[in-house]
Amino acid sequence: MCTIRRAAKEDIDAMLALGAAFFGFSRFAEFVPFDPAGARASVASCVDSGIAFVAEQDGRIIGGIIGVLCPVWFSPNSTTAAELGWWVDEDYRGSMAGVRLLRAFESTAKDAGAIAVSMSDLSAGGTWPAGNLFEKLGYTVVERCQMKRIN
Repeated sequence: MCTIRRAAKEDIDAMLALGAAFFGFSRFAEFVPFDPAGARASVASCVDSGIAFVAEQDGRIIGGIIGVLCPVWFSPNSTTAAELGWWVDEDYRGSMAGVRLLRAFESTAKDAGAIAVSMSDLSAGGTWPAGNLFEKLGYTVVERCQMKRIN
């Protein structure tokens, strides 16, 4: 069984490795390059703000989630928590590590006064792998992100 805990500065390198795996799985490379220095700054900011968690098993980081608290542009007095990255090493999927990371993220968001959590779902070969999980956990599809290269 893995341990879920707040991410610390010492976890940033492991979280960047997870981020690189996420990037490799996603279609983001069609649109933007992976910027290790920028990614490091983003992860560090989430760690500093307390909206970052890791799943650790046998001394190894096997998953993580990062996000930010932000207002809804059309309801500025309503704060939401937006996930920026959520990934569990492929060997540990199905172990509940991902769900436990998400629950820690939700709990922290609630404690910070957020009224909702926003999670993204990657497209993989025309499917949305996390979609069924989100539905089982009480999430509703409100919007999907589409990308188009313009230069």
